[in-house]
Amino acid sequence: MASNFGHIYLEEAAADYPLTAEICANFPAAQRINIRNYRHFFNRPNQDYNLQKGGLKLILAVKRDDLLYRGSPECQDFNSANFYYNTPLVNCVYDCEYCYLQGKYQSANLLVFVNQDDLMAAVTGQIPRRPEAERPLLLALSYDTDLLAIDNRIPIFKPWVEFARTAENLLVEIRTKSAAVAGLKSIASGKNILLSWTVSPQRIIDLIEHFTPALDRRIQAIGVAIEQGWQVRLSIDPVIHSEDWPQLYLAMIERLFTRLPASAIHDIQFGPFRINENYYRRLRRARPRSLILMQPLVVQDGIVSWPPAQQTELRKRISDQLSRYLPDEKIHPWQI
Repeated sequence: MASNFGHIYLEEAAADYPLTAEICANFPAAQRINIRNYRHFFNRPNQDYNLQKGGLKLILAVKRDDLLYRGSPECQDFNSANFYYNTPLVNCVYDCEYCYLQGKYQSANLLVFVNQDDLMAAVTGQIPRRPEAERPLLLALSYDTDLLAIDNRIPIFKPWVEFARTAENLLVEIRTKSAAVAGLKSIASGKNILLSWTVSPQRIIDLIEHFTPALDRRIQAIGVAIEQGWQVRLSIDPVIHSEDWPQLYLAMIERLFTRLPASAIHDIQFGPFRINENYYRRLRRARPRSLILMQPLVVQDGIVSWPPAQQTELRKRISDQLSRYLPDEKIHPWQI
């Protein structure tokens, strides 16, 4: 998917950054179009998110504000008041129908901020100001994209790993569905860096996780990462409701631990489909026939998710199955 960028929109302020030159060199055939301010292009109204997914454009820009955000309540915070995230890159080459990005942004085009050093400096500045001084700052780095999936053409993953590896009082989670792990062999891992693989049953992948690697390819990639010494977290999130969801997900967990050494898994987190209420309204408009809309969903505290009783059933069934392989302290269910 990352090879089909026919157009690069280049913000004037981004022109002289080294990352800009490196990315443009990776797409020599792309037509370059100069723009004054990325917001006028990326945030313009009446864009068709799904249509854009069929022909993604690349936008290179400078991020001037909001270099670091407090973690969202829809995300797993692992009971940490030090939960933050930032957006080195916005949007994704994959096209998962449950993704909140289609409710958050007007555009599906990939937006790359070339001033990565400024984003790193914001993290460095927040570490001594974190609310819980006895715990590290928890930084989610890849919630608005999949950095590993495009690292061969948009090289942001490695610089962030190198930054995190030398930082003190920082724990970085980089979430991915990618099977592109060959490059991990040339990157030193770090004890404070978690590669967090999102895994889903193959039927769910086929139906709604468009362009993503198959489950077996993800499992193989996880095995490679473990062999290379990376800390690996598993993420069964979101769990998509269907009549046979318990059988689907419990069988997947068994498959995971048949092929992966449980002792090498740092931890695992899981949770039901959930999304901000306003984002959900946009998702309904964008995908009116999606399987996502067929789930039994309710609104609670501004979050659309499974009804409470079914969330309780989910936590019990998944936790009981995971407890066959992992101690309780490594199992992290999400709950509102």
